[in-house]
Amino acid sequence: MNIELEKKLIIAEINHIDDEWLLTAIKGLLGMNDVADISDAHKSTLDARLEEYNNGAARTVSLVEAKMRLLGR
Repeated sequence: MNIELEKKLIIAEINHIDDEWLLTAIKGLLGMNDVADISDAHKSTLDARLEEYNNGAARTVSLVEAKMRLLGR
């Protein structure tokens, strides 16, 4: 299919979307996320946790271990 035609078809479908979550997801795929939607308190918490993770101080578990814990094994 022609790329220009594909873009027109996608745009036509997007024009009919009323689902806010879906529009937000599309914006994310296009790199149009608005970081301003995150409060300063949440951003500070995320930054602190990311720094802990990068410094090796974060308490993490593997996906396998997390699944085992959830299954009570």
